[in-house]
Amino acid sequence: MNLIITQGTKDAIPAIARLLIKTWSESYRGFLPHAFLDHLDMGRQIKRHQSYFEKGISYLVAENDERELLGFASYGESRFERKDSDLELYTLYVEPILHGKGIGKLLLEEMIHKTQEKFHYLDVSVLSRNPYLKFYLKHGFEKIGEEDIDFGEFVEAGLILRKDLSKNV
Repeated sequence: MNLIITQGTKDAIPAIARLLIKTWSESYRGFLPHAFLDHLDMGRQIKRHQSYFEKGISYLVAENDERELLGFASYGESRFERKDSDLELYTLYVEPILHGKGIGKLLLEEMIHKTQEKFHYLDVSVLSRNPYLKFYLKHGFEKIGEEDIDFGEFVEAGLILRKDLSKNV
């Protein structure tokens, strides 16, 4: 399989929304409420990502030769209140059937390549019960804090992870 990683454009938003919903529905089914996962809304996700693009958040997309979206990442200025936090990985999702094939690693490496000269640290907020927490730890992220993640209808425990961008991926 050939993989092409490029800067994401607004044209990719519907595919990004679909992949996000699919990934959440399959990956978090074991611990997030079924009612929440069953009602993830495509229109809402499209609006959310359109808003991100308008705010200047950067996207990388991983596609195959047929231009089908296999994964994506979004990143931008940190939303964390820590003074030393300067870059945040907002999302990193890969087609569930392709987990473990290196697509997430390639997206992460490309993002770091594009940003490491300008930024010192890459932070990410993840659910503490995220089944892919080990991915982040394997790629040099370390726990620096905890936070509650409010979904409106419920609250989940979360972790703040950090990667020092001066270290190799």
